[in-house]
Formats: sequence, structure tokens, C-alpha cells
Amino acid sequence: MVSEPVRPLCLLLVTCLTSIPDGTAANEASSDGQIVIAQASNAAAEVQGSWSGALASRVPEEIAEAYRLSSTRGALVRELHRSSPLRSAGIVKGDVLIALDAVQLTGPQDLDLFLKEISPAGTFILTYSRAGQVNTVRVRAEAAPEIPPRRQTLISGRNPFSGAIMANLSPAVGTELELGALERGVVIIDPGARTANTNGFRKRDIVSEINERKTETVSDLVSALAAGNRKWRMRVKRSGRVIRLALVQTKSPTVRTERTALHARKSTTQGITSRSAVLKLQRDLSALGYDPGPKDGVLGNRVRSAISAFRRDRGIRQSGELSPWLLRKIHEAAKRKNEAANTSMVPPVEEEGPLKLEGLDELD
Repeated sequence: MVSEPVRPLCLLLVTCLTSIPDGTAANEASSDGQIVIAQASNAAAEVQGSWSGALASRVPEEIAEAYRLSSTRGALVRELHRSSPLRSAGIVKGDVLIALDAVQLTGPQDLDLFLKEISPAGTFILTYSRAGQVNTVRVRAEAAPEIPPRRQTLISGRNPFSGAIMANLSPAVGTELELGALERGVVIIDPGARTANTNGFRKRDIVSEINERKTETVSDLVSALAAGNRKWRMRVKRSGRVIRLALVQTKSPTVRTERTALHARKSTTQGITSRSAVLKLQRDLSALGYDPGPKDGVLGNRVRSAISAFRRDRGIRQSGELSPWLLRKIHEAAKRKNEAANTSMVPPVEEEGPLKLEGLDELD
């Protein structure tokens, strides 16, 4: 991956950020170390409605049975943000949310969808089940907080993110980018057209660690980049997956990756869209309670809708895209369900969450 010509080493650790005040010009480094103009804004995007501050999933059949629910409709609370209005109202992890203002929740997607129609500072009635007992609670609606402040920043200088606009990830920013309320780290708002783009980074990528240093804020990221000494090992989260990768600035005019994990999109789909693979996928999705349409081995719209629903129910950013990792995850989930159906003992509920890969791997 070729980037711009490398400057003398003495310029490597030149300041690598420019804060972007509201409605003012941002800056990128030019070839002579001076500044050229690029426009960006630090203003928050307007997001209507309220937020839940909850990570929720479909209600597993064993939970519905244990809680004596008539169906698997609703949303199982798996995690709550510390500032969640639901948490303030007494909702805890493991509760099953049944209805909002007496309107049935068909699945976890309904929770945030309904809350978008409720203005902050209003209230709503939440019906939920806890260990089989149905209760109601009045919840004060709130807007997603911007804590920490976004500090939208243009990264410049000789580093892997040069040219990208990045920001502190808060519930407000996560809601705007549809990343969820519980993500933390530094997020790419715009990869730009320079080094960050060349290295394969995309909008919504979350950087949580560089050279074993946590990057919870833009300041953390800038310090870690400056201390990298032309080598950067990092953790990047995309679509619910965590990827480890390493980049190094060589003496030649390149910044290269050890593996092209961020560029592997096309190669990873080879062999997984064959008729036999899609037919098996349709069977697995059906076993999990999704509707992939007729079992014809064709990766059509109904199959993609079922994939999207599977991703949504497991807290992965909703999409109909398929990858070897997702194919394995669907197959393993179907296998677990089949094994549970063939035993008299109901297995404990597994905590479903984004798969974190150890070692370098490819993105979906």
C-alpha cells in the first residue's frame, strides 16, 4: 500500500493532529511541512428522539420458558451503559423487555426504534419480566449523552491515520453512526483520501489500542501514534469484529501492513457463495428460527434479510453481508441449538457477543 513520499525522519513525530472547531477550516500537512486547507465541522449531527443505553438481543427459547413468557418476543437486556435511563429506572441485565407504552416489542430492534419517537425529557412506561415476574416502570426519556466530548480531529503527519477525521466515541456519537451505546475508543468519522484511506480504514472503524496503549480518547491516540517510532500494532473494531494488525513505515515511500486484513473483502467471499454453501446456510438459518426463503442455494434478498436479523440479534452491526467468519458463527449457533434439542437437560444460556479474534485475521 503506497502512500505519499516519506519525509526525512526528523519530521516523523511532527504534531499529528488538528482540532476542528465548529464550522472552521481544518488542516492537512503539505509536502513542505506547512498547511493546506480542508473543511470539516465539529458540530454534532442532529439525532431525534431518546436512547435506551442498552445492548439487547432476541429472547432465547429457554429464557422465554423459564420466565413463563408466551413467546420469544421482546428484548433480553445483555448490558447497560452506566448512564442508561433504563438502568436509572431499575432495569438490570437479564430482564426481558416486553412492551413500551403498552406496545409489544417484537424484538430488540423495536426498542430504539420506538424510543426515536419519544422526545427527551418525556416519560414512557416500560413493561418487563424479571425471573418470571412481570412488572412495569416509568422511565424518564433522555438524549444520548456526549461524554466524553467528541473533539473531532484531523490527524496529520507521518502515521497510518494521516488524513482521517477522528473523534472520541460517546453514546451520542455512537448513536449518530449507528454503532450502539456501549462502544468506547476513537472512531473514524471520515477516512479522507490520503494515508488512512490507502491503508484500508473506513468510516465507523473504532481504534481501541495502539502498541498496547489504550486509546479511549483522541489525545490517547495521538500520543500513541507519536510514540510508535514508525511501527504501530493496533486493535481495530469493525462491524462487531476486532482485528489485530500491524503497520510499519519503511525507508521506501510506503506504509505497509503485515497482512492486508483491511483490504481482504473480495478474497474472503470466495467459496462461501457456492450453491452448496448457501444451501447449508439456509438450513442453519431455518434451524435458528429465521426465514431464509426456499432452500434453493441462491443468496437472494430473503437470505440476506435473515443474515441481517441474525447479526442484529447478536449485537453485530446490521447488514446482509456474508463472510467466512459469519458463516462459521451461524453454523456454530445452529449446531448448539440442535445439540440442545437432543438432550434432556437445558444448557445454560451463553452470553452472545461480538467475536474477538486473537491474532491477525481478515475482516468480513
